Amino acid sequence: VKCWDLKSVSVLSSFTISNPSDALPVISIINANEPNLFLACTPRNLTHGNVKNSKVLWNVTLSSEIPTTDDSMETLALSQSNNLLCVGKIDGNLQIYDLSLHALRSSLQLFGAIIKIVFSHMNETFCLVATTSGNVYCVDVLSANVTRKFVAHTDAILDLALSNDDTYFVTSSEDCTVNCFQLGD
Repeated sequence: VKCWDLKSVSVLSSFTISNPSDALPVISIINANEPNLFLACTPRNLTHGNVKNSKVLWNVTLSSEIPTTDDSMETLALSQSNNLLCVGKIDGNLQIYDLSLHALRSSLQLFGAIIKIVFSHMNETFCLVATTSGNVYCVDVLSANVTRKFVAHTDAILDLALSNDDTYFVTSSEDCTVNCFQLGD
C-alpha cells in the first residue's frame, strides 16, 4: 500500500500488509473516516494503518487459509463511527465485523458477487449492497437481515452511490443503464 502526496506527486509512506510469501494482493482500501488512517484488505487479512507515521495499528487474519477465487474479498465499507466494517466477497457473502472487538459479528449470504457496499449517512446500522446479479440489498447490519431488495438491473451492477440525506441511491450497470431509486420508509 502506498500513500501519495498529490501536491508533490511523491510517495509519503508505504506499507506491506501481507506476508510476501503469500503473494496476496491488496483487494480494497478505504479511508478510515479519520485523518491519516486507512483500512486495507487482502484475501486473508484486514489491516488498519496510520499513513503519517507509517505504522500498522492492527492486523486481523480473516481467514487462516488462502481463499479460493470464489470467496475472495472484493470491497469494504466502514461505518462513520469506525465501529462496524462490512466486507463483501465474490461468493456473495457479506461479513460484518465489530472493529471495537476486532471480531466477526455476523455474516449474510446474498445472490451474486458483492461489488459495492455503502453505509447510510444517517443511520450506521444500515447499508446498501450492490451485486453482480443486478440486485441492491438494504441490510440491517446489527441483525444481518435484508430489509429490502431492489431488482435494479438486468446485468451486473458496476457502481452504487447513496444521496447524503439517504433518500435515494443511483446505480450503474453493465446493461448500459443508470437507475435512480427512492428509499423512502
